[in-house]
Amino acid sequence: MYILSRSDSSSEFDFNRTLENVLRWIQTALVATKDFLVTFFRDQGVFFIVLTVIGFGVSGIVGGSPAALYQSFCYGGHTPAASVFACLQSTGMSYNGFTVSNVVLVIIRVLAGLVAVYMILSMI
Repeated sequence: MYILSRSDSSSEFDFNRTLENVLRWIQTALVATKDFLVTFFRDQGVFFIVLTVIGFGVSGIVGGSPAALYQSFCYGGHTPAASVFACLQSTGMSYNGFTVSNVVLVIIRVLAGLVAVYMILSMI
């Protein structure tokens, strides 16, 4: 799709058709963004739940969990740096949205996210 449209003469551009093309492109981009955001936020929630169920908690590996069993069976006392297990452990410890110490900031972050999603959905 061409964004710039020529008019009847080859040296001039048709502003109205160009504006229509730009607006159509923006609308397509917003629809794609909406689909991405909805999928992204849904997947993030599922990912956090899966990490918690497996045993990667906020304070580290949860005792008696599948993650603790895997760590003791495969690694013993030494977990290699930058391994997948170490990355999941780090993500589990820092991924929880409720670890923010200031409740007011958590509320502001949630409200800002909801307003942003509402604005994007209302544009479509």
